[in-house]
Amino acid sequence: MAQPSAERTIRGVLFDLDGTLLDTYDLISASFHHCMVDVLGEDRSMDKFDTMLGQPLAVQLAAYVDDEDVLTRLLASYRAHNAQAQHHLLKGFDGIPEALQGLKAGGLSLGVVTAKMHGPATQNLEIAGILDYFDCLVGADDTELSKPDPGPILEGARQLGLAPNECFYVGDSPFDIQAGNAAGCPTIAVHWGQHPLDRLLAAGPTFECATPADLASVVTRHA
Repeated sequence: MAQPSAERTIRGVLFDLDGTLLDTYDLISASFHHCMVDVLGEDRSMDKFDTMLGQPLAVQLAAYVDDEDVLTRLLASYRAHNAQAQHHLLKGFDGIPEALQGLKAGGLSLGVVTAKMHGPATQNLEIAGILDYFDCLVGADDTELSKPDPGPILEGARQLGLAPNECFYVGDSPFDIQAGNAAGCPTIAVHWGQHPLDRLLAAGPTFECATPADLASVVTRHA
């Protein structure tokens, strides 16, 4: 895949959702422990689950069971709990709404590319009050493959009507950075997610951003 071209003008920004736009870790954690007790009858450590944050839920939960029927039940239990608990456990990051407002005011198109299913991702953004900032949303059920494959990000750029190297991809996981790089986007690694910083930076982001409040300035400075 070609590297991002410096001659292209940045016209859009695509974002990961969990850990990037929204602080969903308490929600994720509560739903994980609920489904383990509900289906398996005992709780489990999130250690393996946490290393795969940023990949589809089915991939994460498959690390705990080797039976498809049990996995299906885990997924159903997790999602049912998540849908109910999002109303009181979902949190925003300070500075994200202001950053989005600044980017939109600067004429940039914005989109979300997430490993979460389209419907729940839309609900999360709506509850947080930031859905209207986005011109497109690509969920795990909208493409055949998921991050770190570049396909979802390529689809997000297509929906914005832009070339991949006209879009930043912003994420908090190594899978985000790997996917964005493979798609040909300049990538921004954000420091406020759950992945260790050294592992995140080892994925090779084009830029990095320490706080949500700095995001708009990082984008506009390098656009």
